[in-house]
Amino acid sequence: MLHEYSINLNTDDFIIRFSLHLSQLLNTQKKSNRNPLLKNIKDSYPLVFEVSVYIADIIHKHYPALLLDEHEISYIALHVGMSIDKDSHEKCTAILIIPQYYNLKDYIINRLYQNFYNSLLIIDACNDESEIDYSQPFEIILSTQSLTVSSEAESIQITPFINDQDLKNIQQTIEMVNMKKKIKSNEPLFRLFNPACFEIFHNPDADKNQIIKILGHKLIDAHYVPASFIEDVIIRETLSSTAYSSLAVPHTLNTSGIKTCIGVGIFPNNYQWDHNSINIVLLLVIQEKDKELFKMLFQTLIRIFTSKEWLEAYRKISSYDDYMRFVKNLMIFK
Repeated sequence: MLHEYSINLNTDDFIIRFSLHLSQLLNTQKKSNRNPLLKNIKDSYPLVFEVSVYIADIIHKHYPALLLDEHEISYIALHVGMSIDKDSHEKCTAILIIPQYYNLKDYIINRLYQNFYNSLLIIDACNDESEIDYSQPFEIILSTQSLTVSSEAESIQITPFINDQDLKNIQQTIEMVNMKKKIKSNEPLFRLFNPACFEIFHNPDADKNQIIKILGHKLIDAHYVPASFIEDVIIRETLSSTAYSSLAVPHTLNTSGIKTCIGVGIFPNNYQWDHNSINIVLLLVIQEKDKELFKMLFQTLIRIFTSKEWLEAYRKISSYDDYMRFVKNLMIFK
């Protein structure tokens, strides 16, 4: 699971809980009860639901008689979500430099964790900068003394007792580091759109499979995917609808793309995709070598195209240039 979605479910806690759940399913061989939280889980935690669809497909391949509908997938998502949530906060990594004679190392570390528990991870504490291990990656240096050696990491000089100004400076630096990471992580997205794989659908008289075929053929003609791609996408769609809130992100269960890309279809007047009224469909293609991008791409697309800014803008988009201008402007800030 870590390889497919950059998520680690190989923990004792998840394995024990999910083994009990799977054992119960196999013993009863019955469909699960309806889950009243299905829509909420799917719309609020799309990546968790997507991982759960992948797990459900693996289970079905091993136990063909066990058919898992969206309600059962949503129960799987509860187990997946609990495991992911425990390690969901991506923290900035930092080195602390404080001379031993201060005898304040424990105090400073405790103060930092009290204020930045969810955003800062101290990976090492040194007496002076000569002890810094540059072989381990880190993003921030916190030091009670001025530094003489330049580093790619952000450096902050703090007082031994961590006053309010120190806390403010640290918070601003964390936000700056996160912004740089966000911009860097979004850079691959700019390369994945192509005007040849873009369509604005005005009142389309077509079902969702036909929409997939229209965009899929554009991707085939542009040599992004093999001819089998469309069928693989439709197979994935039969497992569970890929509509999340007001967008759909159809894709395959495998990395069958010749080149990673995203086909785009916009619906100015909205479109009924199963139970969801959507305004955009993003046909996601992942090449094998870019497998690790799936999690970032999926979450970024969901974030952008369920945003208030997109909901206010999509009816005004009349061209590929309009679309790209919107995406580039918003991706820096979302």
